[in-house]
Amino acid sequence: QSRALIEAAAAGHAEVCGVLLGPEAGDHPARADALHSRALLQAVQAGHVEVCQLLLEHGADPNQWGSCALLEFSDSEGEQEEQGKQVGASVRMVSADTRVQAMVVVLCDMMLKECNPAILQLLQPHVNEEVWGEAERRVTSYHKRQGKRGRGKRK
Repeated sequence: QSRALIEAAAAGHAEVCGVLLGPEAGDHPARADALHSRALLQAVQAGHVEVCQLLLEHGADPNQWGSCALLEFSDSEGEQEEQGKQVGASVRMVSADTRVQAMVVVLCDMMLKECNPAILQLLQPHVNEEVWGEAERRVTSYHKRQGKRGRGKRK
């Protein structure tokens, strides 16, 4: 079911996600938290507002995206299920600061790719305030640097 939820979220199938999030889904709470957050990341990246709202209502925590990003980076095709426990253990051993930095990078990527503003509005109250602020500072700095380079090229 975990793969099904992630795929349904990425495809924007809110009704399917609703069924997979229902009480009969049977996921262990700790596993469900990570799964819901990973599915939320997929829904955000695909721009599915309704699915994002549904996942947030079911406890998806965007503050776990630092770990999700590290999992995506360390997972290899076809080995996710079998090595999931080992990968999860290695991600937990990564420092909290590394997970926070990964989260900032994920948010910056969304902001720079002009993520749907409605999704960013949904997410902001759920994201650690310091992480959100750092992402905004980095994006603003990036835009300022790009603006200076652009003016230089026009001359």
